[in-house]
Amino acid sequence: MIIVTARAHVHADGRDAAIEAAEAMRQRTIDEPGCIDYRFWSATDDPNAILAFEQWEDQAALDTHLIAPHTGAFLAQIDAAVDGPVDVRRFEVATHGLLFEQ
Repeated sequence: MIIVTARAHVHADGRDAAIEAAEAMRQRTIDEPGCIDYRFWSATDDPNAILAFEQWEDQAALDTHLIAPHTGAFLAQIDAAVDGPVDVRRFEVATHGLLFEQ
């Protein structure tokens, strides 16, 4: 499994547009082959910090997603809203399971 996390800070006046673009991106991506989960979040301590969490079955599925036209369009669309560098990280997970049960 491949996990991708991303963190970006957006201009306050670009936040609504970034969230709208993120939701549209999620709708286009969630049903892609190999996509397990694809979500965006807002940080509780900074409403202008937008976080992304992606889970992919394998690298091939992620590679296909990265070259999809809607991915390029999304990145271009949010570029104006982003304030500073975007921190994107990729993790390859060999095993996973519940940390604890409630």
